Amino acid sequence: MEPTVYSKHFKGLENNMLLLDLSVPRNIEPGIEKLNGVELIDMDQLNNIQDETLAIRRKNIPKARTIINLHKNEFYDWVLMRDLSPVIQALHEKLHRYRTDELEQQKFRLSDEEIKRPIN
Repeated sequence: MEPTVYSKHFKGLENNMLLLDLSVPRNIEPGIEKLNGVELIDMDQLNNIQDETLAIRRKNIPKARTIINLHKNEFYDWVLMRDLSPVIQALHEKLHRYRTDELEQQKFRLSDEEIKRPIN
């Protein structure tokens, strides 16, 4: 099958040109990429890029699993804390009430100076 795009179409080209030949068989004249300012990408190159990309992605699967497991565990911890949050809040409020009640009871037994002293 004869190509439909020839190097003669790009003689004297002033701007750079990227040509994508997505045809099988190729539709652009072989060697056209040797012209100044012309870059040709064909299906073979695209397949090689795809294969390389797939290999890189497969190589990184263990790293991705590690990241997913880390965030999954953080998420589970967050869900657990979220479920416990009302209990923790209620406990905090109850302890605050105990402290306030105890201070009120002790207020009559302490001097003004002791009352004003900060509690550590």
